Amino acid sequence: MTYGGELTPDAAVGSLVGAENRDGTSGVTVTDVDTDLAYVVQTSPPTAGGAVTFDYTIKGLLHGTWSTSATLRSDAINTIPIEVTKIRVR
Repeated sequence: MTYGGELTPDAAVGSLVGAENRDGTSGVTVTDVDTDLAYVVQTSPPTAGGAVTFDYTIKGLLHGTWSTSATLRSDAINTIPIEVTKIRVR
């Protein structure tokens, strides 16, 4: 990011310069932005952890053993996890 000139505060507009971690629980604000400096945010890779649990109901129409799959879509992760479960319809 480059600035086209000297930065001057404007309370009517408001601005905030800084960085925040992936889950929004920690952040740092740069209070005095120097236009002659370059700012780099260095992060570590995401760490494993956390869990999501949910229930769902399905209805089997044909007798036999089948597979059903559930997917999770979220902007918080860069993949779409799929959980495949075998079911038996009697």
